[in-house]
Amino acid sequence: MRDRELMQHVLETMQHARVFIASREKIKQPEGSDLYDAAIDLLLARLRAPEPEPVAWYVRFDSGRADLSSIPISDSRRAMWESAGKRFTVTPLYTAPPQREFIGLTDEEMADAWAQSKGDVLLRLKPFARAIEAKLKEKNNGI
Repeated sequence: MRDRELMQHVLETMQHARVFIASREKIKQPEGSDLYDAAIDLLLARLRAPEPEPVAWYVRFDSGRADLSSIPISDSRRAMWESAGKRFTVTPLYTAPPQREFIGLTDEEMADAWAQSKGDVLLRLKPFARAIEAKLKEKNNGI
């Protein structure tokens, strides 16, 4: 699953959870719901941000020759190389490296985080969210 797909999935899950908690507690803003709202807002902002555009393309031919292009490698150019029997790979280059793939939690890790938070369900939301956040940071090298 790519980062964007994962963020969309997490966003939808959090929105459903937020509605569930509010309807279960029969109040619009149950305690701890601000954590859901903040996370939902962050995910929405990131998903609405434009995808970065490559600034150049690195072309490496199987023959060992390499080429750097500042214009996109068009389909017609690729077809021309392919018809000439050339084998190649094209790698887009960015000013900043693309984000690494997100590493999520296993069911067991989520259960452990839930077990670490103590108290009533509503009072457990914030410690549970913090435990999840800490575990995700650990699995994603502090990012």
